[in-house]
Amino acid sequence: MKSSQPTILTFRLIDSEISKYKEENKIQDESRAFLEFAIEKYLDLDRDEVVESVIDGSQDRGIDAIYIDEEAEERPIVYIFQSKYYRSEEKFDRALEGNALNKMQHAIENLILKSPKEVHDGNTFLLSKLRDIKALSNPRFQIVFCSNSFEPSPDVRKQFGQFVKEIAQRQDFFRVEYLTLEKLGELITPITSRQIDAKLKLSGTYFEWSLGEARVIVGRISGRELAELRKKEGGDLFDRNVRGYLSRKNNVNKEIFKTATDQVDGGRFFLLNNGVTVVCNSANYVPVHESPEVEISNLQIVNGGQTTNSIFEAYQANSLADSLYVLVKIIATDNRNLIEKITESTNTQTNVRARDLRSNDQVQKMVERILLNRGYYYETRKNKYRESPLARGKRIDMEIAAQAYYAFIHKEPANAKNKKRQLFGPLYEELFREDDQRLAEDILLSYKVLEWLRKTHSEYRDKYSFVKYAEFHSVALMAYSGIGQLSDLENKKTTGVYKSILDATAEVVREENEKLGDQYSHRLLFIDQSTLGRIQEILFGQKKKKRKSS
Repeated sequence: MKSSQPTILTFRLIDSEISKYKEENKIQDESRAFLEFAIEKYLDLDRDEVVESVIDGSQDRGIDAIYIDEEAEERPIVYIFQSKYYRSEEKFDRALEGNALNKMQHAIENLILKSPKEVHDGNTFLLSKLRDIKALSNPRFQIVFCSNSFEPSPDVRKQFGQFVKEIAQRQDFFRVEYLTLEKLGELITPITSRQIDAKLKLSGTYFEWSLGEARVIVGRISGRELAELRKKEGGDLFDRNVRGYLSRKNNVNKEIFKTATDQVDGGRFFLLNNGVTVVCNSANYVPVHESPEVEISNLQIVNGGQTTNSIFEAYQANSLADSLYVLVKIIATDNRNLIEKITESTNTQTNVRARDLRSNDQVQKMVERILLNRGYYYETRKNKYRESPLARGKRIDMEIAAQAYYAFIHKEPANAKNKKRQLFGPLYEELFREDDQRLAEDILLSYKVLEWLRKTHSEYRDKYSFVKYAEFHSVALMAYSGIGQLSDLENKKTTGVYKSILDATAEVVREENEKLGDQYSHRLLFIDQSTLGRIQEILFGQKKKKRKSS
C-alpha cells in the first residue's frame, strides 16, 4: 500500500532513474541529469526541447532553465526552473533549503522584472531567453523548484509566497510549484493496467438506449461516489483517456475545483459541467423506477478525467460540496473502433493535444506500419515505444516528424515551428493524404534530416546562439540544397552544406540585430514568414557569385 509520505525507497527510486537517464543521454553530471529529467517529466517535452530550455554554463544568475509554452491555454506560460539534487541519502527527508528560494527571488527581481538592456551580465542562453520573454504578449510565469527532497519549511514557503503575491499585484502573473520527492515519485512510478469492475449508484431518474453495437445509460451520480471510485481505483481509471490529469495549474481544472467546493455552485455542477463518459464491456442493473445500482465490467473513464480528479482533490481537502452531482454516460460495447471514436469525439472540455486526437487515425496507422517494416518505430502516441529495447535509437515522434515534414517537403519552417497544433488540425488533410504514395518515406526522410541537424548543430551552439530557433529553416534549406535521400546524410559534403546554411542565417540575424537593437529576438525572427526567403537570397546568391568567379 502506498505511503502518505515519501520514503527512503522513493529517494532510491529517483536516484536509480537519474543514473539510467544520465547514462542513456550521455550526461556528465548528476545534477544536470536530474534537472533535465525533472523538466521532461513535469512538462512532457521531447528530449531536444528539454536540452534547449537549460541555461547552460556560468552566469546563469540563479535560473537553471526556462521553457516558453506559447500554445498554452489563454496566454503564453513561461516556466522558470531551479533545481537542487542531493546525492547523499543519509538525510533523505531534508527540506529544500531556503537559499534556493532566495536565489530565485533575486533572479526574478533582477532579471525577469527588468528589461534586457538593464541586465548587464548573464550568459548568451540566458540573455536570449530574456529577450524572448519580453517579446511575449501578456505571459504568465510558473516558478518550479525541482528537488529530491521535501518541500521547504512552512515559514520559508510563506515568505516566498508573500514575495510572489507582492510582485503579482493581486493578478495571476506568477505561480509557484514544488516538484519535490513525493511528486517526482508519483510521476515515475509505473502504473500497471488492469481490469476494473465496479458498481455505480445512479441518483434519481435515468435513461437507457440500445443502439445495436452499444447500450447507453445516462444519469447522474454524486460527487462523493465518483471521488470514492477515484480513491479506490487510482489512475488506472484513465488508461484509455488520451490525456492525463493536468492538475490545478490548468485553468479549467482550477474552475472545476472552485465550483466543486462552493456550497452554492456545487448544486449547479450538474448544469455547469460536461460530466463523465464511461466505456465498459457490460453494464447490468435491476430495472427499477429510479436510482439503480449498475454493475460495470472493465470500466474506463474516457472523458471527464479532469472533472474526476478535480472532484477528488476537493474530496481529499474535505471541502467537496454535499449537493454536487455529476452527469454520467455509460457506454457498454465490445467494439474497439467505436471506443476509439468515442474517446476522440468526447475530449473537448479541456484542450487536448491535437496529435493525441489523431493517434488512431487510419493514415497514421498505415504510416506506422510501413515504417515498422523498415525497422523504425513511429510513435502515434507520445513515448509509445519508449520502454521497448528494440526501438532504442529508432523511435520517431509523430508530432516532431510532422513539423519536420512540413518544413522539408512543404517548405513552411516558420509555421512548422510556430503553429504545430494546426498540423493536426486545419492543416491535417493537406499534410497526411492517403493518396500520397511517398508519405511514409518522406516523413522518414524529413525526420532523419532534422535528427541529423540536431546532432550536428550542438557543435555550433556556442558560436551561433540562434541554431535551435532556426532548425526548421535549416531543414527547409537542406531540401533546397539538394538533400533528397537518406544516404545524403552520410556524405561528408553535407556538413559543408549545413555550415553554409548557418553562415547565411547568421548574416540575416546580424542584419536584424543591427536594425532592432534591444528589441531583437531570435524567436520573432524565425516565426516571420519572410525570413526563409532572406536566408535563401544570401545562401544561393553567394553560390552564384562563387560559380561566376571560378
